[in-house]
Amino acid sequence: MAGVGESLCRAFDGVWERFTGRLEGLDDAEYLWEPVDGCWSIREGADRRWRMDGVGAGVPAPARPPVTTIAWRIGHLSGIALGAFANWLFGDSSLTVEDISFPGRAAEVPDFCGRNYRAWRDGIGSIDQERWWQPLGPKWHPYAEASTWTSHCMCLTRSSTTAPRSACCETSTFAATSFSSARRLDAPPRSRWRDSAW
Repeated sequence: MAGVGESLCRAFDGVWERFTGRLEGLDDAEYLWEPVDGCWSIREGADRRWRMDGVGAGVPAPARPPVTTIAWRIGHLSGIALGAFANWLFGDSSLTVEDISFPGRAAEVPDFCGRNYRAWRDGIGSIDQERWWQPLGPKWHPYAEASTWTSHCMCLTRSSTTAPRSACCETSTFAATSFSSARRLDAPPRSRWRDSAW
């Protein structure tokens, strides 16, 4: 019988293959497309580094989550849920969201995602059986008492649900038409995301 780490690696590999496969051919127009006013995305700062809207130290969670771009979702999934979490669980725990330089162009996404996924996957394989059930600790704030196993299940859930929504833009489009008082809703630059079969 496979161990916990081996089983999770298999599950993550399947989800990751689907996620990265759906991003093939992504161009800058799709990557940064904002279907409504007020979208959260990534923005280039004066220092030429790209950062995510709405995240970081001291940023309160909004009462109503905004529509997010594909760029924001990729940053959240790969940069934070995998890259930062890998550092917190398997590294020196020093990485903050402010330290992450998110990819500003679609062509930079594969390397960014691959690097963060490798750190996450390598870490999963290094965990001994006892550690899976230990609490995460204070760095994880509301999840401090949750186990390492729980954190991996949360990341697997994010990976499997963000993958289709990023590529299809379905959540952005649905939120824009159903819940937002947005002024504009342009068609996605290419419709193949929405039409592609699962």
